[in-house]
Amino acid sequence: MGGVAETPQAEGSTTQLGDFFGNILRSFVPAAYPRFAWQQLSESALYLAGVVLVVSLVLVPVMYESHQQLVADGQEALAQERAYWEEALPEDVYYEDGRAHYDGEQPYVHVGTADDQHRVLIVDTTGTTTKIPDEYERGMLITKDTVIYKIRRKGRIETPEEPVPATEERVSARQLYLRPLDRMRPPSFAIVLGAYFLSAAFVPFIAAVLGSGVGTVSDALGKGDRLPFVAWFSVGTHAATPVVFATASLWAARTRGLFCVLLGVPLVLFVVLMVLGAQACRRAQEVREARQEAREAT
Repeated sequence: MGGVAETPQAEGSTTQLGDFFGNILRSFVPAAYPRFAWQQLSESALYLAGVVLVVSLVLVPVMYESHQQLVADGQEALAQERAYWEEALPEDVYYEDGRAHYDGEQPYVHVGTADDQHRVLIVDTTGTTTKIPDEYERGMLITKDTVIYKIRRKGRIETPEEPVPATEERVSARQLYLRPLDRMRPPSFAIVLGAYFLSAAFVPFIAAVLGSGVGTVSDALGKGDRLPFVAWFSVGTHAATPVVFATASLWAARTRGLFCVLLGVPLVLFVVLMVLGAQACRRAQEVREARQEAREAT
């Protein structure tokens, strides 16, 4: 028996809204896949999007609480950073025409704490101080025409440099560093939820499309019964159901090993469901064709 000339609708294959949650459970049973096999592409896509939406809504309380905590932590960090600059950098340090200016006693040195880390801020436009002392692992040095930073990145200390900010008029250095902090606003929860929905849908949809593409190409290169792309995509979207739940739980992974388990096991299950589900669809197809031949013979 070769490819399918026609793709008749299997009984009960159209997913009804009232049967949606039942179909989620059936997606874990390969024998139930023939009822999904001849759905339209839009039906299969809407099913998978519906699963992602349901999971997202279930997680709303947890995500909202986490978002509120992140906002609170972010505001506290911004407040600490702002307080640091107001305390550390004198108001009469200013930038003009690409040069730093300060009329006070130099070098000006302030040692403080920000982000629970000790750091130093030095202002010296006389040229006497050219680097941040070794006893400080984090800091900032403002010279006449250069701003030098000292930071720890990936376990090592780096000292990047940049020119003094070019300004058309006299600008307070303190205000220049405070302005970005004042403009920082945490994203709204609606934006966070929308971004999560898109990210949570991306992986299972990609898995379904790739799986159905591989299945269609394998059928084209092989012999025997073939399933059309529509059937493969329906199989793929339902087989991707466990991937949706895995994607939703990835935020809870605190180690790389747990992350790999939470994503790897559902992907393996996805492949198994696709293979077994496609086999069940082929068997159902053979039964339909045998019945058709029997009706024609009589």
